[in-house]
Amino acid sequence: MNVFTGTPRKPKVEGGETTIFTRGRVNRVIVEGIKSPLMGLLNLLAEKVPEPTKDNTRWKNSDILVELRDKFFELDNLPNRDKALRAIWNFVIILYDYDPIYQQRMDWLVEQFFKRYKDWEPREPRRPRPPDWREFDG
Repeated sequence: MNVFTGTPRKPKVEGGETTIFTRGRVNRVIVEGIKSPLMGLLNLLAEKVPEPTKDNTRWKNSDILVELRDKFFELDNLPNRDKALRAIWNFVIILYDYDPIYQQRMDWLVEQFFKRYKDWEPREPRRPRPPDWREFDG
């Protein structure tokens, strides 16, 4: 399987292994005050919102997002985060398909990647790692 991956990433600055987001009070606020409640909300959303499919969406790009989501979940193997991740994917697809304001902004974002950000660093070799990711199995 041909997978586009790069070399192990290094922080932008020497000694940049930590940031304000990875230590101390800010980390506690992110984990306890934002991430944990958000995960609960996403799990609830996953149960309440119908899953978008190619049959119930109307745009070609929505179909592409559905295909990407489905491929992502073929490879992803983190059952404890499955509902939250699926809720994020589905919500993005629904916003794209339903609301032109978000659709146009997402289109702009994708265009920018193609036009301007050719220096985006690829993921590190064999990441995400098995068993959490099935791409490199067998």
